[in-house]
Amino acid sequence: KFDAIIWSAGNYWGGVINETDLDLLKNYTGNILFEGSDILFDNKDNEDLKKILHAQFRNDLKLDNNAFLILKEHEILDNITEIEIDYTISPYPDSLIVLDGYSVAEWEDNGSAIIIHDNGNRVVYFGFAVNSVNENSREKLILNSVKWLFEEEQIIGYGDVNSANKVNILDVVKTINHII
Repeated sequence: KFDAIIWSAGNYWGGVINETDLDLLKNYTGNILFEGSDILFDNKDNEDLKKILHAQFRNDLKLDNNAFLILKEHEILDNITEIEIDYTISPYPDSLIVLDGYSVAEWEDNGSAIIIHDNGNRVVYFGFAVNSVNENSREKLILNSVKWLFEEEQIIGYGDVNSANKVNILDVVKTINHII
């Protein structure tokens, strides 16, 4: 069993995910990072893939110029001030609709460019070829995304935090320090 999978499709289209791949993905319960311009374009009507990606296809974009994504707040965007997509590298990215996740970056047409899902397994989905991201942001985006995939949810314990079989002042201090 793998803790995470990175499914990199780049600008390939026409069979990026076949039935064998889909069967494997449906049975995989770990975290996944998907990247590619045409993953859902090729599979618009595949309900299983929509569930796995937590997204559906909105439309295919045709970039005539570089595109700047509208960034929201999320850990995978830490220390990233802009994401510019080079149209010469990824001229036909997918614009996506979020099904049961969260859009962390959008195209100017309000379609989603990056979707994350964090309920059970974690999923990051880039609707573009990651090699088209400006050099200053590409490495940070990939590293932040992989780091987020491997982070475990922190469970905050209240009450007998220091395991002394009673709640005392040390438990209160530990709890306050955790919150601060």
